[in-house]
Amino acid sequence: MTSKEVLKNQVAVEMHQGDYLAAFDDAEQALKDFPHDEYFRHAAVLSLARTGALEQEIAQQFDRKSLDQSVQPQRPCDGLRGRR
Repeated sequence: MTSKEVLKNQVAVEMHQGDYLAAFDDAEQALKDFPHDEYFRHAAVLSLARTGALEQEIAQQFDRKSLDQSVQPQRPCDGLRGRR
C-alpha cells in the first residue's frame, strides 16, 4: 500500500468508528501532501459536518475545498451545501 492508501484507510476507519475529529485532522493533514485529492477534501468536510460543527464553518470548508466543482458526483457530502 502507498502512503496515500494508508492515509485513506486510516480516515475511513476513523469515520466508521465515529471518531470524526480524528478523521478531520487526518484528512486535513493528508491534504498538505495531496492537496488535490478529492477523497481527502470530501472526508474533511463530511467529518466536520458529522461532529455537529456550525453550518457556517462547514460552508466555508466546502467552498475552500471547491467541492461544488467536484468531478465525482454523488459523494456523501453533496447535500451539505444548499442550492444556490
